[in-house]
Formats: sequence, C-alpha cells, structure tokens
Amino acid sequence: MFALVFSLFFFQNQPENTPDNVHNLTVTVKNVSKSEGIISVSIYNTEDGFLKTAYKKQKVSAVANQEVQVVFDDLPAGTYTVSAVHDVNSNGELDTNFFGMPTEPYAISKDGKNMYGPPSFDKAVFEITQDQSLDLQF
Repeated sequence: MFALVFSLFFFQNQPENTPDNVHNLTVTVKNVSKSEGIISVSIYNTEDGFLKTAYKKQKVSAVANQEVQVVFDDLPAGTYTVSAVHDVNSNGELDTNFFGMPTEPYAISKDGKNMYGPPSFDKAVFEITQDQSLDLQF
C-alpha cells in the first residue's frame, strides 16, 4: 500500500512540462536589410546539436528595414542557443565565400560569433528560467 501511495505522489509531483516549468522565448531579429528570401530562426538545446540539429525552428518572410519576431512556446527550463539566418536567395542554406565565411546575414545569441571559424556554443548559450525576450542583430 505504501508503494502505491508513494508512486502516485511521486508521479503527480514531477516538474517536467508543468505550466510552471515551461516558458516562452520571443526572438526579435533586427537590421533586416533586404526583403528577399526567408529568415530562419532556430533554437538548440545541446552542444552536440548546435548549428546542426535544431530543437525547434521557425521560418518567416524577410521584410526590409523591419524587425522580424518569432515566439518559441513551451520550452522546458534549461540552457539554449539561438541562431538566425537570412537566406536571401532562398536556396535553403547559408551561402559562404571561398574561405568559408558567410556571405548572407546571420546572428547568434549573445553575439556568439567568432572572428575566425564557426560560432561558439559556449559564447552563445543562455538559460531560460522564465518567459523572456532575445534580440538578435544581423
């Protein structure tokens, strides 16, 4: 009987995905310079998946001289990174030059860009413990 009561209590009081433990993240992408193409905003929840496998992703049409805003709903409390890419030519990828440097606008949370090489997860990671907003600048 004790085991039954304990298991009912234990499973009822798990914090995962309760309204108090999930949050919304509003991402505003600023300095959109062209109205062509698609802006893709991705959120990552692991270092291994950073810039490879998005936890969640949203795509919106670009509007020149405007801000673009997306909301990621129901995110469990935890650590995340966010990236935004303006795919100006709508080819589905971030175009780069001969040296591998991006030729299309992109942004990383906490301005986590590196001078040389890909952005750093450690420089871009932040914690979500409540509803919050994040501004990214191209």
